[in-house]
Amino acid sequence: MLGSLRTIRRTATSCDRFVPRARWSNSTRAFSSVSATSDLDKPYYVTTPIFYVNAAPHVGHLYSMVLADVLKRYQKLLHPSRPAYLCTGTDEHGMKIQQAATKASSDPKSFTDKGAAIFQQLAQAGNISNDHFIRTTDADHKAAVEYAWTLLQERGYIYLSKHEGWYSVSDETFYPQSGVHLIVEPSTGRKIMASIETGKEVEWTSETNYKFRLAKFREPLLQFFKENPTFVVPKSRMAEVVKAVEDGLEDLSVSRPRSRLTWGIPVPTDDTQTIYVWLDALINYITKAGYPWTPGNETALGWPADVQVIGKDIVRWVEVCLHQSAGFTNCLSQLPHNILASIPACTFSSVTTTSPHPRTLDFRAHQDVQVYWKCR
Repeated sequence: MLGSLRTIRRTATSCDRFVPRARWSNSTRAFSSVSATSDLDKPYYVTTPIFYVNAAPHVGHLYSMVLADVLKRYQKLLHPSRPAYLCTGTDEHGMKIQQAATKASSDPKSFTDKGAAIFQQLAQAGNISNDHFIRTTDADHKAAVEYAWTLLQERGYIYLSKHEGWYSVSDETFYPQSGVHLIVEPSTGRKIMASIETGKEVEWTSETNYKFRLAKFREPLLQFFKENPTFVVPKSRMAEVVKAVEDGLEDLSVSRPRSRLTWGIPVPTDDTQTIYVWLDALINYITKAGYPWTPGNETALGWPADVQVIGKDIVRWVEVCLHQSAGFTNCLSQLPHNILASIPACTFSSVTTTSPHPRTLDFRAHQDVQVYWKCR
């Protein structure tokens, strides 16, 4: 077993930062530069990515959990009487999970039940003080997704259209022509089209599905980023987001034909379509904050999030832009305060199967040392 990661007891040298700035190296200085000027009248709320259950956890998963846990614990030191909530969990829908379950000769629900239990054990073994462990197969999450979809559709932000592009099952993403290239697969010698960003194989796909009017938010997004230059930290990730938006946005495909993807939440008004896994997953952050909210209770469980810790591979512009656009459409009461891209470049992906398992590291040193190592 991993053992218990004991709480870091640090002396608060400044109440306008989460952690003492001098204690952190350049590699994660963004960790200490996230502003703590949140609304003290609401609970503190920090979230982690939700993790795919198609493979075993690796140290990157534990790393993002630990970062969020330290942020929450530090806030409790600063404001003992203020409620503080940490939400983590698992991302359980989509083509990737559907195919992994088939490969394992299992039905998707049984497959995800086993995978979710492993991540719950990781949080427990790591002494993560999470208040919520959300699963995207939870009934309350499904209801929240259906409500958000209906709201977006009623307000004209979702429409039905033919969509063509290079699709990666592994990344659950369509890529434009400029985002793919021809490569030779080293292990087989096959010539394949692959994503330039992730190296994952893509295939040309043409289908009818629903789209979100993302393109119309280019100027509002750029204005927002100009006014909030530290919304995403570190600066390098913020620069990537801004450049992607400046280069132009296309409307985003937000559903898949149910004929090829059955493992997911059906579109409420169209049982021939399944809601895109990224849109489904995005709602998890507000599900456990009580969404859909009754009037006057929008902040009762902590929303807007004070910090959202995400991995480097999901800080891509679609994630952030869709998040922001949801706010611009008034589907959220307020936008989160900060997004912290937790995993340094060239480290661990949230979906890769080749990164070290946490046990391979955590057996070798005292648990407090491991927490310090992961956060410095």
